[in-house]
Amino acid sequence: MDEEEKGLPKSTVIKTANEHLPEGVKIAPDARDLIVQCCNEFVQLLGSEAHTQSVQDKSGTIKPEHVFAALTALEMPEYLPQCKEAADESCVAVKEKAQRSKAGKLESRAKGMNMTMEQLKALQQQKLREAAERMAAAAPPADP
Repeated sequence: MDEEEKGLPKSTVIKTANEHLPEGVKIAPDARDLIVQCCNEFVQLLGSEAHTQSVQDKSGTIKPEHVFAALTALEMPEYLPQCKEAADESCVAVKEKAQRSKAGKLESRAKGMNMTMEQLKALQQQKLREAAERMAAAAPPADP
């Protein structure tokens, strides 16, 4: 595998860098390569330190708090506010995606049963009531 294939996509890194430059400022080709190499090195360094933090925490998964601790350990606390903001935004996006996925699955199920969403919800409510009634009927009488 080439060195270029092992890191962040060069086009994405350069596009991101260009988006944060003042209008009319360009990046020389040799500087582009250097920026990409620095970004890859930073990601590897941060990932390695976050892994170290997760091992110390006896966790098999690198979590956002491990990344925050890694930034502090690498003496880069100035990145913490933006990193925490990005983590919060990511958490919201993941929850929204899960909700959309759940709604999509319900819609697919309703269509598969030739029902509207309202009909499917009514059917679910009916099934829940029936299950609760069966459980109540099967429960032993309470001692007086």
